[in-house]
Amino acid sequence: SRPDLPPDEPPTAPELAGRVVGLEAGCGCGSAAFPLLRANPDLFVLATDFSAEAIRILRGRGEYAAQLGGPRRLHAFVGDVSAPTGEGAWAWVEALAAAVGGLHFVTMVFVLSALEGDEIPRAVARASSLLRPGGLAFFRDYGAGDLAQRRLEAKGQTDGAGRYERGEGTLARYFSLEEVTDLFADFTAVDVRFVERDITNRKQAVTMERRWIQGKFAKNGAPPFRVDADAPEVVVDQTE
Repeated sequence: SRPDLPPDEPPTAPELAGRVVGLEAGCGCGSAAFPLLRANPDLFVLATDFSAEAIRILRGRGEYAAQLGGPRRLHAFVGDVSAPTGEGAWAWVEALAAAVGGLHFVTMVFVLSALEGDEIPRAVARASSLLRPGGLAFFRDYGAGDLAQRRLEAKGQTDGAGRYERGEGTLARYFSLEEVTDLFADFTAVDVRFVERDITNRKQAVTMERRWIQGKFAKNGAPPFRVDADAPEVVVDQTE
């Protein structure tokens, strides 16, 4: 591992025995991973992000360093979830998932909208390959009809094929229900819906109509995996 990061090796299959194991793609600096771990004591999260800087910050947090003393509950690593199957940086993840019978869940929260073209179905295919039968894929992203989409269209910041470019150069995509259903066609849809919220900027006296889309999909081959129904729900918010 890099010398500026805490010592940390990937978990082994025996270390994960009897635990709920999931992958958080696009984990950033841990704003979702840590609340998930606090709410679910039997959880182990493999957290990955394309940004080495985000992983460095996550691994530098006190809460991350504390769990390295055991029992570990989180391993963070740099990785591109849209990389082709068999890509070197993912070989150990694929081997680990196979050794434990497949992961219980994968989350992709505001990840797919930042990808291009074939990268999007490749990311979904990776989630499928890592999950056990009945394992869950959780998806949340920008929804078609969102205010930000309408603003970018008005400025001509789109290629006309569903891809948008923000002012700072980052990419965005706004998904319809049909697009999401098609992307996860090899899964069983447990829940797919738009989430709408009016956000008011009181200082500017402006109300923004925001629209996101979220879904829960189960890998075919077994009934959807269930967690303790009494466990608190963790909500990942996004108001950009």
